Amino acid sequence: MHHVLAETQGDLVAIESIDKLTELNFEIITPLLESQIEEYHKISLFVEMRNFHGWADGGFWADTNFELKHHGDFTRIAIVGDQKWERWMATLSKPFTSAKVRYCRMDQRKSAMNSASGGRF
Repeated sequence: MHHVLAETQGDLVAIESIDKLTELNFEIITPLLESQIEEYHKISLFVEMRNFHGWADGGFWADTNFELKHHGDFTRIAIVGDQKWERWMATLSKPFTSAKVRYCRMDQRKSAMNSASGGRF
């Protein structure tokens, strides 16, 4: 499940991912991301993972297809979580984007938000 966070503004989209991501989650968040890309041409993304357990019901393929379609549309991506496999996932996503990808532990959330926002937070 995705929730849009209050820090979302301008070319920064901040979301919280909880539990498992499904294809439906991407159908909900994709219009927001694509409208921001259309308006700003390139955007930054902050993803906070809470109790994240991976993908379900086509979520992995929806995520991969989105990343391939928009590989050049992100400038910075910050991923925050507390699981080792989430760090691994952030590393694996680097070839699918031209963005600077950064992974931080949950206790480094403020630093990650600052990185994703280009210093606005």
